[in-house]
Amino acid sequence: MAATGLVSNTHEVEDAFAANELFQSKGWTDGLPIVPPTADGVRAFLDAGGVTPDDVVGVEPVRRRRITAATVAARSTPWRRASSRTACPGSRLACR
Repeated sequence: MAATGLVSNTHEVEDAFAANELFQSKGWTDGLPIVPPTADGVRAFLDAGGVTPDDVVGVEPVRRRRITAATVAARSTPWRRASSRTACPGSRLACR
């Protein structure tokens, strides 16, 4: 795989069903079907938002954890990725 500048762990799965099974077994989903993130999809989201993977877009208030643009992009569905610019005109990534 070519270098993408993203540092998240990757998991190889056979298909979307296997991805859903993996997410379920790891407790990464609430039980609803998921659309697995891809490096290309995450990169497209970041490019559309004009941000880098390490840009901090928020802070979780209870544990004070930084939320990076890459984290938001990986957890966004493809239709949210595609509409990130139109959903929040004038913002770099998302409405704050």
